[in-house]
Amino acid sequence: MSTRLAKIPACGLLAAGLFVCAHGQIVQTKDGKYSFRTRYAPGAVISYQTLAGEATPSGALKLPAIESPMVIKVLSNKGGNAVIRITTGPGVFGTTQVFEKTSIDMPMDNRNSSLGTGSLKFPNAPIGIGASWKAMMPLKIASGLPAKLDATYRFLGVKKINGINLAVLSFDMTGPAEGSGLMYIRTSDGTLESTETTVRLTAGPSSTTRVRMSVKRKSSVSAPVGKGSSKRKKN
Repeated sequence: MSTRLAKIPACGLLAAGLFVCAHGQIVQTKDGKYSFRTRYAPGAVISYQTLAGEATPSGALKLPAIESPMVIKVLSNKGGNAVIRITTGPGVFGTTQVFEKTSIDMPMDNRNSSLGTGSLKFPNAPIGIGASWKAMMPLKIASGLPAKLDATYRFLGVKKINGINLAVLSFDMTGPAEGSGLMYIRTSDGTLESTETTVRLTAGPSSTTRVRMSVKRKSSVSAPVGKGSSKRKKN
């Protein structure tokens, strides 16, 4: 593991890939386009496993990598404005802990836009397959200094994988960190299924590290009865 990768704080990894925190509901409109809006049920909990490490020349993840659990819990939702708690860590590289368990509470509106923290922001109006939109994302880099990423998202369509209908998005980032990736979002409730991202971090004219990050859903618990859901379900 490179020194630079080891020094990326948990919040840096979180923001750099936090397309992973995107939740929404994808609904097809009468004209064949798709509306993207968020729907957070208070009390819902979703667990993920994240991997982050240096990428090979082909873009594959070089093992071993930093492994970390991530849990998203919906604390509240009033009028479409929700507060979610994202807990990551501890992060482990082999047998060595590289960052501690941390939590952050994020206010989210119905376009999945968060104040002051990087996240996927949905488009205002319904869009067709192949359409793209842009969003600016705040980011904390390894130095601790604030920076911004310009992200371009493209809706590739809906695909059924393992019996689950998923909206497929591609994304490209430019700024202090450049990269691209794919994201899969459940159309039924809008929660993230998985995402793969390759990021290029540049510390100087001759110092570049390519980082591969993946996030995969492990399980979820829907909101308890009386808090936005009629049943409690694990999957």
